[in-house]
Amino acid sequence: MSLILEKIKLSAQRAQYDLACACGGGQTRTLDSNGRWIYPVALPNGETLPVLKVLQFSGCERSCFYCFERLGGRGKNFCFHPDELSQTFMDLVRAGLVKGLFLSSAIRRSPIYTMDCMLGTLERIRFKHQFRGFVHIKIIPGADENQIIRAMQLAERVSVNLEAPTQKSLAAVAPGKDYDSQIIFAMRTVAKNLGRQDLRCKSHTTQYVVGAAGEKDRQIVESLWNSYRELDLGRGYFSAFQPIIDTPLENMMPTPAMREHRLYQTDFLFRKYGFNYEDIVFDNDENLSLS
Repeated sequence: MSLILEKIKLSAQRAQYDLACACGGGQTRTLDSNGRWIYPVALPNGETLPVLKVLQFSGCERSCFYCFERLGGRGKNFCFHPDELSQTFMDLVRAGLVKGLFLSSAIRRSPIYTMDCMLGTLERIRFKHQFRGFVHIKIIPGADENQIIRAMQLAERVSVNLEAPTQKSLAAVAPGKDYDSQIIFAMRTVAKNLGRQDLRCKSHTTQYVVGAAGEKDRQIVESLWNSYRELDLGRGYFSAFQPIIDTPLENMMPTPAMREHRLYQTDFLFRKYGFNYEDIVFDNDENLSLS
């Protein structure tokens, strides 16, 4: 049991880089007594729930230049069998420590294999343990259509991370991912199935890594606007790029936090105040003002 708890602790720490299940209501993530990160997640009705945010696998086989987990990761890696992870999560639920789950993963063997393992965890939570609470699952780029729909049957929310606003900018920082066939395909699959009565999923989210590819704010905002208009996106999240040692971008300047903040303000204008893309003002460099 101590080995499982150590893996849960390590997994939760390394899942912090995915913001598609971000905090709401002005709250912040906290550490429980065993060092696990617990996140308050904002629900559509304004309530927040404490969720455990974990990875099914660490040590990704992809080569994304900004990522801690790239090319096998560094340090101690781990993997969870679906039985192991589902049982441990339910132990935390019964102890009153969490009320929901955000499940993500590095890619092992293949996107299909990784997604199958993640879905196996959710199937055990739902059917073996009869958990009826909130679940958010990240769709792995390269998952097939049946897997995406199955994820929507099992989770209230799914996310497909764009990471960058265009094919060119994505290729510059994540050469192992294909913008159209993997990411946009997954988002379109989610969008066309939202509203089905046999699916739990009611919304989907995405995330941008801001500044890693040298993209302009105008490109991100246009991508975000198109995602709301064409892909029925529920919400966008933004992560200001921060260089990580021993990655190809370790010497790149970090993205100012204010740039991330301005993008969140723009997103709020779209979602809450009915602004259009044409209403957003950019400076001469096609960025949002930081002053």
